[in-house]
Amino acid sequence: MPTLSTRYILSGFLIIILLNVGCRNSIRRSIVSSAPVVFHNEQAVLPILPYDSAHQFYNGLTQQKLVLKFYAARSNKPAWHNGQKLSIIGDSMVLFIEQMRYYGILPKNYHWREIEINRQSDNQNNSLRNDVLLTDAFLSIAKDLRYGRLNTAVKTIQDDSTQVSLLEQVLGGYLLRTALESQEPQFEGYCELKRALKILLDTLRGDDRISFMAGLENDSCLLTSKVQAIEINMERWRWDYLILGDHYIFINVPSFWLEVISNNEVVLTSKVIVGKPQRQTPLLNSLVECFTIYPYWHVPRKIAVEEYLPIIKKNTSFITKNNFDVLDHKGNILNPDSVEWKTFTRTNFPFLLRQREGPENSLGVLKFVFDNPYQVFLHDTNAKRLFKSNARALSHGCIRMEKAIELAHYLATGDLEKKSKIIETYLKQRQRHTVNLLHPIPIHVRYFTCESKGGVFFQYKDIYNMDQKLISLFY
Repeated sequence: MPTLSTRYILSGFLIIILLNVGCRNSIRRSIVSSAPVVFHNEQAVLPILPYDSAHQFYNGLTQQKLVLKFYAARSNKPAWHNGQKLSIIGDSMVLFIEQMRYYGILPKNYHWREIEINRQSDNQNNSLRNDVLLTDAFLSIAKDLRYGRLNTAVKTIQDDSTQVSLLEQVLGGYLLRTALESQEPQFEGYCELKRALKILLDTLRGDDRISFMAGLENDSCLLTSKVQAIEINMERWRWDYLILGDHYIFINVPSFWLEVISNNEVVLTSKVIVGKPQRQTPLLNSLVECFTIYPYWHVPRKIAVEEYLPIIKKNTSFITKNNFDVLDHKGNILNPDSVEWKTFTRTNFPFLLRQREGPENSLGVLKFVFDNPYQVFLHDTNAKRLFKSNARALSHGCIRMEKAIELAHYLATGDLEKKSKIIETYLKQRQRHTVNLLHPIPIHVRYFTCESKGGVFFQYKDIYNMDQKLISLFY
């Protein structure tokens, strides 16, 4: 019969055998599971991601190639998780997506719903999928804040290394919010709209706030149209890749106003008249290098054949009454009575109409010249009464300016308080003369249907019906 000590020894062997069996079964279950769990410092560590663009983890990404490139550079290790839990920087990324409406962009554009669903699960694959989604969201947000979501000029960008570099900086300790905000436009017009948007969103309460921040449609809310107007105009600012500079002329077509900016200060403002909806003023960037006092007006062919030719056919005195010259293709002046006007149509009109200089000239007494393919100018006008109208989309496409003489003196002297003696002399003598600027000034023509200036919000009529198409695409 076994002694007591012998029974203890046998019991010990039995316990060791059972433990070994249990461990083997545990290991076997681990091998059979869909994704292996590795234990390190008592915390589950996510396995590496597959480098396979066809894998379900990479479905539906906006920046798939860039995402795969990013993970390959880090040996396909997850970026936003500690084990299966989000890291601190991962939590910050989720919070940033939640608050995207403050940046005029909707969270739903960055996998927000799927990320939220996956966060509720302890499934390892959901954590891996979320890691990929957060990376894609970061890269997409960085691109969209920099270039705009709907900017057709950058749709061909497939590999922007600055986005990956920015992400690597963030994972290395650079503040996430600071990094992404560094991609935003620095224009004062954009910053003012962003501040106005925050004020509006912060006034919302309850369900209205929840639905707005989530980017859900809420047509019943009175602020919907105003919020959308701000957001699509912030989008327009993101399309502006230029550095406007310290000194420039800025014209916002829907506002019917011109500003001269010097060192971030508005030094001159003027009412302007812009193109009719059927003759829209083009959006452009150029450089005013000179201006002409008492200029000729060379009538654009479209206006000559579509508007003036039918009038001339009925009454040739229209030409002399409006101080027009008729020029042949060599530039020779013809006698209007020598032309058989009824034989010409819009398709076989071989002449050029030129209006002579003078106070009745359609360009007024000043024309500011800048290179552009549209044959438009910034100029004075002989119809000053039109500036009394609030709606001033009245021209053939050129921009008529109320304070043209003031602008000419400023460009010549660099000081609003000083007047150029040369300009005054030629204005008095009514002589045509071109003044070349020692310091040419950039001119930017833009289309913003709302602005915020000094905390005051302005919303303008969408005179060219550009907003609705943008709204339908954006939302």
